[in-house]
Amino acid sequence: MKFYFLSFKRYVTFIFFFATLPAFALQEGKFNINTKSIEAMLNGVDVKILSYEGDAISYKAEIEDNGKVSIIEDTNVARFKNSYPVKGSVTLLVPKNMILESCRLYLTSSTITLESIKAIYFVSTMCLGSVDIKDSTFKC
Repeated sequence: MKFYFLSFKRYVTFIFFFATLPAFALQEGKFNINTKSIEAMLNGVDVKILSYEGDAISYKAEIEDNGKVSIIEDTNVARFKNSYPVKGSVTLLVPKNMILESCRLYLTSSTITLESIKAIYFVSTMCLGSVDIKDSTFKC
């Protein structure tokens, strides 16, 4: 009976480990060239969205204390989420010639910095934070 319990415990641990892997993507990378929307629901994470000479949206997440931010590309939308408060920053680099279809930022205890960004739809909802927008164009 003891053998079966240990085997079951290892099986559950194995399943849990591999089931949670896709939820946390690499903390640095590049999205598909067709991804033209950004959605972030973060707590305690500063977000910078800057323009650069490139062909696709790229990102770099610097989270303290080995924390994680869920970074998922879903139906041409780059989604950033965390399930518990962490400290750090996420930097998104958007190609200079790209017009974002949508940029939705829902942040708590954070700062948002946008520089030279073009977007058709932009919304930011904040609680305890600040927004700094420079040389950006939005069309609603």
